Amino acid sequence: MAEEYAPGARLLAGLAALLVAALLTPIVLGAQGTGYVWGTAYLVLSTGLLVLFLALLALAPTFMQRALSRVSRADLRDPGHVGALVLLAGSIYYVFGFGVADGILAIESALANPAAPEPSVDAWGILFSVALNVAVLVLPILLYVSFVGSRGPVGAFRALGLELDGARRQLVAGVLLAAGFLAALLALSAALTHLPFNVPENDRALAIAKSLSAGGALAVALGAAFSEEIFFRGFLQPRIGVLAQAVLFSLAHLSYVNALEVVVTFSLGLALGVMRQRTGSLWGPIAAHFAFDFLELLVGIYAPTPS
Repeated sequence: MAEEYAPGARLLAGLAALLVAALLTPIVLGAQGTGYVWGTAYLVLSTGLLVLFLALLALAPTFMQRALSRVSRADLRDPGHVGALVLLAGSIYYVFGFGVADGILAIESALANPAAPEPSVDAWGILFSVALNVAVLVLPILLYVSFVGSRGPVGAFRALGLELDGARRQLVAGVLLAAGFLAALLALSAALTHLPFNVPENDRALAIAKSLSAGGALAVALGAAFSEEIFFRGFLQPRIGVLAQAVLFSLAHLSYVNALEVVVTFSLGLALGVMRQRTGSLWGPIAAHFAFDFLELLVGIYAPTPS
């Protein structure tokens, strides 16, 4: 395989490894400067695994072809396949490497300084973050399914559950699912008020909502629903199952630093996953995710700020 491995593909993987190492090293060093051990250790480990994966693509293609053949149809002789793999690896790292590390660091920070106020939130920063999520979570998936799956752009959308046939019915079903889920949360919230202890508010989510206008909330909800559903329910779920994707979906939201929010996110991911599995369509989960996020943001925007 080493002899057949295209020089351009090997060069692409090698350059990607060097670029990732150069870009992420300052971030890792910055995390070390915070003094938070677990988040820093996780970031170092996940970053090291990403660089190692890319380096092995460039330096040990025979070994990597054998290893990848068990989980992927990628052909490392094809530069297009290698490019798609590189982008997919970056997408996975963005969510489960950098994203989870950010959540762990936020938890450590909250534990070390429980009285510290939430960091200020800027509306343009939130919108940029959502746009980045769309780019990083959607484009690599579409390219990977198109190239490695040999489906082409149209086939990639179909494979991810984005066929237009029956889409309107699925969108309505998704909105109804969101309404039912929100009603269940309201009932649970009412029940929790009778407990002998206070249930913590999701201060970070409230700060995000208060920084947005209704139009900004619409954009954020659309971007989050589209990108996260394609990544979790469209791409990951058929490969790892409903339960596993729900667990990973909740871990990706650790940065809220709220145990109840993680449980709610897991429950939502499970409900969306079951809907995707039963219908075969991603339109319902997208609609449900959008309606849930948009209504929550609207409540956060217009509800009185607690004194």
